[in-house]
Amino acid sequence: MRNLTNTWSSLKSVLTLLAVALVATFAVGCGGGSDRDSFVATGATQGGTGNLTFNFTRAQTTVNVPPGTTNLEFTFFDAQNQSGNITLTTTRAFATTITITGVPTSTQSFRIIATNANGATLATITGNVTVTLNGTTVVDLSGVTVTVPQPSASAINVLVSNNGTGNAGDLDLFDRINNLVRTITSGSNQGITLDKLSTGYHNGNTDVRILNKATTRTGAFNTNMDRLYNVPSSSAIKGSDYIQSRGLMILADFGASNLYLVSSAGTSGEFFQALPAGGKPWDVLYDDTNDRLFVAFSEGSVSVYDNFVGGNFNQTPSRTFTSQGLDNAHGIAYDLATDTLFISDVGAVTTGANSDGEIFIFSNASTATGSVIPKAIIGGSNTMLGNPVDIDFANGDLRVAEKTNDKLLIFANILQSTGGNIAPTVATTETKPESLTSQAAVTVASDNSDIDGGATVQNILVSTNPSSATPPTGSFIRMSPTLTGNSQFDPGLGFATESIKVDTVGDVFMTGDNLLGQFNRVASGVRDTSNSRVLNQDRVATATGSFKGLDVVDSRGVIIVADVSGSVKVFGKYGELTTPITTTTTPGNPWDVDYDVANDRLYVALTNGSVAVYDNYFANNPATATRTITFGATNAHGIVHDAANNVLLVSDVGATTGGTNTDGRLFVIANASTASGAVTPSVTISGAATNLGDPVDVAYDGTNLYVAEKSLNFVHRFDNIRASNGGNVAPSISRAITKPESVSLITGL
Repeated sequence: MRNLTNTWSSLKSVLTLLAVALVATFAVGCGGGSDRDSFVATGATQGGTGNLTFNFTRAQTTVNVPPGTTNLEFTFFDAQNQSGNITLTTTRAFATTITITGVPTSTQSFRIIATNANGATLATITGNVTVTLNGTTVVDLSGVTVTVPQPSASAINVLVSNNGTGNAGDLDLFDRINNLVRTITSGSNQGITLDKLSTGYHNGNTDVRILNKATTRTGAFNTNMDRLYNVPSSSAIKGSDYIQSRGLMILADFGASNLYLVSSAGTSGEFFQALPAGGKPWDVLYDDTNDRLFVAFSEGSVSVYDNFVGGNFNQTPSRTFTSQGLDNAHGIAYDLATDTLFISDVGAVTTGANSDGEIFIFSNASTATGSVIPKAIIGGSNTMLGNPVDIDFANGDLRVAEKTNDKLLIFANILQSTGGNIAPTVATTETKPESLTSQAAVTVASDNSDIDGGATVQNILVSTNPSSATPPTGSFIRMSPTLTGNSQFDPGLGFATESIKVDTVGDVFMTGDNLLGQFNRVASGVRDTSNSRVLNQDRVATATGSFKGLDVVDSRGVIIVADVSGSVKVFGKYGELTTPITTTTTPGNPWDVDYDVANDRLYVALTNGSVAVYDNYFANNPATATRTITFGATNAHGIVHDAANNVLLVSDVGATTGGTNTDGRLFVIANASTASGAVTPSVTISGAATNLGDPVDVAYDGTNLYVAEKSLNFVHRFDNIRASNGGNVAPSISRAITKPESVSLITGL
């Protein structure tokens, strides 16, 4: 696997030698052949004509013209650099010497396109030329430009799952032209897919390893950052895909002839739904835009499920199609823009069948049914296709995991290909690749706790904590930014809920006194018709601590939790949620946290009324706070950092003794990034009109501050708070909610 050989660069460099090459020649057009499909522009011969002789070699051990070249298409122009008017066009069968007769003397440049038997472009050769009247000129090819199809220049991360004797369980990360970047030791050896946050889902035969930040992380599988998800009843899981809108993995179980739907937030050992596949599925592809599922079967067919999610995960395909010669379908890829489907066929799996692999290309895939004639088929000895177990399409290029021949292949500009026995653009040695997937570098937008203006807040989510109830009956209530609406979700815990935060894909993360929970896509509203916790979609883990506020940091794949007993703990967002990655001691009891993504700075609200600040929090993992800010608070609880304006917004619940329901306060603190010691807030809101008793949490949309007021049973909104004169001012909007504990923004869903 480490002995990587990249043939594209050598092909390109040798092609530029396309030379005057001189091998034994035989004349074509000069006695041995004739023009085909010739065209001479009207008036082009008025100055007379001459003859041009071109000498070529075709790929043997040295490459001058690409393998598989059968025809050469000549176009001549009356200006240099392939500009001006066309003076002559003609197509010739490949030969080592070709003489074109009757070329107008006005000709100054040429373009030659080398094609295969199916008309696919293998190379383009361009240069300038002079035609001698009534003479024959041997064209000097030493200065020509030769271009071959290349992979797109767009940067891309390619993950390859390996399944060889010495590399099973490895995930290799490659760049766009198959340069190895690094290896991750995952432990699984089957299909690999990614979600929009670059979380990797790496299949084993009976399980899935969920890998945090798969395209940027290093090292090995680690349960503090990652987790193992056991799939019941499974036997031989192969390919998979991810339904982004629902947070569900689709797994193809070749052994059990089933499709499994598994929630990425669900409890291990539970599956959301199992569907009988009606055959042996090897790979799946989901079109999230059109809610359509494609399934490739090893029997040689493709099933299509329209309205898959909208139809409540219908178990019967809308249609199935086949194609003559498609025997053993494995990998599947799709181009939404052109409705083109790519299927890899491994052919016979007997020993020695190292050259019968093919790639089928189908147009109008979304409506294909019955027996279908493919747009093109790629196959033959030049293709290096023996057992193409998986494929991936991105930026116009098709990538292939060629297992039998130990190769990673790239066929560039595949949508323009007419198929045939064409060589791959890039061929790289990789021992027993099993699956591959690609993704452009992911830039995660600001987390939902860091909306500094310019983003539309769709809704807010409030958690309640009616601790007097037996058993506790806390819930999540989704409402509009104007505090109307009442979509309610019951986390079903039987004990008190504390804080919540919504991540950028709509999952809700929640703390309890000694627990952490993840609830699949609750914030997006797709679960409103089934609004209670279920094991096959959600999970709750027990961890040591008395947890209050938290922040979800999608850019790092972590959640940061305030443990009011005296520390801040960082957990892997997709880890087991039982053991923290790091623990930081705080100079007081923390109630809430907010992380500044852009500046790697953590702000911690402490119950002693201060805010601790940790600069370079992840870079330096500081054991002590960089500085502490005091501002007249008694018992700081909720905290939000506004990075755009460099301010902190902090709530103070005041005294916690019974009956003190009018001493809550809100503060705006300027120059947050450098503030230290005692500072004077730029805004202080307090007094009877504020209706603040115990403002336990806050959320901020860049202009307005939302407040969970627990003692008085309200959710408030204070508008334009940074411009407020402060003092005894009433909320702009209020809504009665029983014991609100936390409030979080929902945006970007």
